[in-house]
Amino acid sequence: MKRKLKYLIPIFLLSIIGWLGWQVQAKIQEKEAIEANRAQLPAFKFEELSGATFASTQLAPYKPVVVMFIHPECPHCQYEAEALYHQREHHQHIQWLLISEAPKEQLQWLSNTYKLDSLPNVSVLMSEMGGFYSFFGTESLPSTFVYDSGGRLKKYFRGEVKLEAIFKLFPFP
Repeated sequence: MKRKLKYLIPIFLLSIIGWLGWQVQAKIQEKEAIEANRAQLPAFKFEELSGATFASTQLAPYKPVVVMFIHPECPHCQYEAEALYHQREHHQHIQWLLISEAPKEQLQWLSNTYKLDSLPNVSVLMSEMGGFYSFFGTESLPSTFVYDSGGRLKKYFRGEVKLEAIFKLFPFP
């Protein structure tokens, strides 16, 4: 019996180490695939508060795009929504997409409270659970992806970001 254990324990340990190595490798490959996918603005479809579908093909050509993953109950997200309205004259050359997996009523509240619906270059969009992750590879709130006018990722911000940091990425007055 001791002889069998002498061989089984190392085989078991090597199997566990091999399995863990495979898991790590799979996670690394998934992360690399997501980063490659979001390096260029991915094709997507989300739902507007009106119920209509908003697709990436509806974006105005040759304009920078800022994609923000938000939740109406997140204080950092509320800060960014408020800043969008108060600094509206500084970002008219940028298309803003605020995307959330929150219920429609909460998104409507956010849009109304911070007057986002009055900003023509801001779209508040709904995503199914996990839908944003499948396109952009993150679930942290807030997350901000800044794309240039050619749809190439300029910067990814994880967490709250001041709009001034985004404005500095574009040479507009």
